[in-house]
Amino acid sequence: MTDTERDAFLLETRLGTLAMGRVGKGPLLAPIWYSYTPGATIDICMGGSTPKAHRLRAEGRASMSVSDEGRPYRYVTVEGPVTVTPLGDRAREEVQAMAIRYLGERAGARYGEAFQTPDEVIVRLTPEHWRTEVLG
Repeated sequence: MTDTERDAFLLETRLGTLAMGRVGKGPLLAPIWYSYTPGATIDICMGGSTPKAHRLRAEGRASMSVSDEGRPYRYVTVEGPVTVTPLGDRAREEVQAMAIRYLGERAGARYGEAFQTPDEVIVRLTPEHWRTEVLG
């Protein structure tokens, strides 16, 4: 994929798989919703006290994979440093925007209105290394 094709692929609504290291075990993998800003960061919301957030703070780096199971098979992987920042008063707004991306306007708005996690954080992955592939 060209950089433009990669960016367009990541801007489509797809689940990602986030991977972070663990001492003495295999990597922790988790399906995630994400938003992407070409030329900037991949942003992920999660509870600040989750195992994912704990590992991301400890490791300071993560990898993410996004794939398309339809033909032609395509995938993008990205790796780089992460920052984990509390959302505070912006939590509901950020989570609702992410939910609207994945669930649509009506269901996303309901999801955001019902959101109650008190320690929500935003994880920003800064891409350093990319790999893209189109198979078939």
